[in-house]
Amino acid sequence: MEFILEKPFSGVALGESVKVSYLEKDGRNVLIRVAPAQKTAVKKAAKKELPKEMKPVAPPALPGTK
Repeated sequence: MEFILEKPFSGVALGESVKVSYLEKDGRNVLIRVAPAQKTAVKKAAKKELPKEMKPVAPPALPGTK
């Protein structure tokens, strides 16, 4: 999409993701407001460790014959 600015916006760097509000005037999209885009990444659940008493223990090795 292409937008027309009525006045310059400061605080926005080239290539930065932004959220915009605009109006249509005379067939042109005129920017009204620009804000940094919110990151919407889903956080991964942290692994829960079992308490020491509840941790599974490997059975003792059986004595083998040689």
